[in-house]
Amino acid sequence: MIFTKRINRRRVFSTKPSHTLPSYRSIRGRFLRFYFHFNKAILTTVEFAERQVVLVHRGGGLP
Repeated sequence: MIFTKRINRRRVFSTKPSHTLPSYRSIRGRFLRFYFHFNKAILTTVEFAERQVVLVHRGGGLP
């Protein structure tokens, strides 16, 4: 009885991390996806701003 209880306890303990791992992985994946999307948006806005600045400079250079 004691031996089987010990095995069951060990099984529960070993399955716990595997249950928490996927959720952590999904959270991390979601965060990374959001971060990359946010980064891309920032990069596109910066590129757009740089283009606008170049256009303004070109417009200012013309008489």
